[in-house]
Amino acid sequence: MKSGPNATMLERREKTIYAVDDSPEMQTILQMAVKGAGYDLVSANGGAECLSNLKLRRADAFLVDFQMPGMDGLTLCREIRNLEGYKDTPIIFLTVRNTHSDIKTCLEAGGNDYIVKPVNAKTLIQRVDHWVLKRDGKEDAAHARSA
Repeated sequence: MKSGPNATMLERREKTIYAVDDSPEMQTILQMAVKGAGYDLVSANGGAECLSNLKLRRADAFLVDFQMPGMDGLTLCREIRNLEGYKDTPIIFLTVRNTHSDIKTCLEAGGNDYIVKPVNAKTLIQRVDHWVLKRDGKEDAAHARSA
């Protein structure tokens, strides 16, 4: 990592986060939070659009809605994990579903973490920073927790 007071902002600027959510309101919230923190952001309205965008631009992490029409977040997560070079790329689920079973399902599908909606921008950026900037090797999915 770079050192100095602007190190985090410089590191964020070098990273691309994909936000995959079918809600325009949620896309706006994610764009404000993620871009506001200095990350580059690629928005996708669903799984198919996300996978298509990946052919043009690499992702350093994904924020994925659990429930979407067409390809849901679980299916998208599995598809991402099957792509070359994305086995360990952080995937954070965004969900209104917060039962133990739902969270376990997200993690078993290949997700690294989850955030319960409504999303708190500060928590979101802390989680993205954790997975994208501060991880040193593989993280244990057991560290996942609710916001």
